[in-house]
Amino acid sequence: MLAFCIFFFLSIVSSKYAVMQYGQNYFVYELGTCYYYTNKYINLYEEDKQIRTKSGTTCKEMEDDPSFNALFAIYELRDDIPEFSAVQYLWDLNEKCELSDKDGHPQEFLYAAGCNKDISGKFYIQYVYDEDKNTVSINKYSDEKCTVAEGEVITKTKGECLKETAGYVTYSDNSVKVFVILALAVMFIF
Repeated sequence: MLAFCIFFFLSIVSSKYAVMQYGQNYFVYELGTCYYYTNKYINLYEEDKQIRTKSGTTCKEMEDDPSFNALFAIYELRDDIPEFSAVQYLWDLNEKCELSDKDGHPQEFLYAAGCNKDISGKFYIQYVYDEDKNTVSINKYSDEKCTVAEGEVITKTKGECLKETAGYVTYSDNSVKVFVILALAVMFIF
């Protein structure tokens, strides 16, 4: 068990991420992980402090693909991911929110924790995960402290495949981060 915790901790600590801020939220890709991106699988890696990409029809059969380099040039290389309260997984046009390659992952869009100005700048927004109901609520407010509600609360069931403007999506919470903290706690106990 201790060996697993140490291995898990080292794999998390040594991870690098490509992060792009979008308003107060973030697009995030873990380097070395295979993602589904517009009818292709891509894998990002670092070379000379730059983000480079490989692509292919599966995660196992990839070749260098410089056509993505300009897109990911605006991403920042980081050793950690920003604080977040919910994540939206982007499945493009996959109606069942499943990928043909079991090693592939959907794109990840992290919703920042706390009360944040919406990308439009017209209101503030807060994403709240309700563990009892297994839902992610999207709450709009007119003030920067998120105390004066504006409009109805939009609620998404965790893991449910939904059709939205961006294509098919699922929502989740930040439980992976909580798992990492628990794994660290277990490691230090033993």
